[in-house]
Amino acid sequence: YANSKLAMVLFSGELARRMRGTGVASNSLCPGNVDTGLYEADPNFKDQRKRLAGSGRVRSAEAGAWLTIYLASNPRLDDTSGKFFSQAMGGLKPIDLRADPGACARLWDVSMELVGLR
Repeated sequence: YANSKLAMVLFSGELARRMRGTGVASNSLCPGNVDTGLYEADPNFKDQRKRLAGSGRVRSAEAGAWLTIYLASNPRLDDTSGKFFSQAMGGLKPIDLRADPGACARLWDVSMELVGLR
């Protein structure tokens, strides 16, 4: 999960760079622990789900969707691109995704090659 989340963040950062000046924004986010039923599908995660639920740190699916809807619909963020937002980190302080532009570009290139768009 951590590797796929990092890839999503890096890819979003590179997309933001490539879309600069076009009016297209690319941001990524972490909604925190959301009760989507994902843990129910794999018995290996049931204990983790119980632990998270007992801690009070699990959001409903509706609460988890809030950040996505907010970022997509808030006109004050129209010019915000290349950022990572997280509810789990307390507040909505965006982190700049382009801190390592080389890593973002490498992931983009490898992705394009893997899907045959090189």
